[in-house]
Order: sequence, then C-alpha cells, then structure tokens
Amino acid sequence: MMKSLKIRQNLFGENHSFTAQSLNNLGFLYNNLGNLEKAEDFYLKSLKICQNLFSENHSDVDNLGTLYDNLGNLRKLKNFI
Repeated sequence: MMKSLKIRQNLFGENHSFTAQSLNNLGFLYNNLGNLEKAEDFYLKSLKICQNLFSENHSDVDNLGTLYDNLGNLRKLKNFI
C-alpha cells in the first residue's frame, strides 16, 4: 500500500483525492492491525486533503471518528459527532 501511495503522489501530487484515498486506506489498514497511532496519522493526512478539496464534512471524518470512539477519546470524538 505504501507503494501505491508513492505512485499516486508522483502521478497526481500531494493534494489530490487519489492520494487522500491511499492515505485513508493505509489508516484503515493500520487501524485493523492495532497500530492506532499510525492509523490516526494517516487518517488526519487524508482528512486534511479532503477538507481542502471538498468540504469540512467529508466522509473521511467517519473513519477518524470511529478510531477515536474505539480509543475512548471523548475529547477528540466530540469534534466528529
């Protein structure tokens, strides 16, 4: 998946929806592997790109909100409710 991210970054640039999709997929992968800190990092990078391209209420917020809910991090979760 990291190879896919690098290819998309080279082809489309850092701030493209395809790059954000790869970042989100990596976040999902690390979330499922239990590496929640790394998952959060990828989710946040993806979300930032999507918010710049689309809107504040982009669907990538769902994954990050779910991560914070699973962590029991109510302070961060309240931003996604």
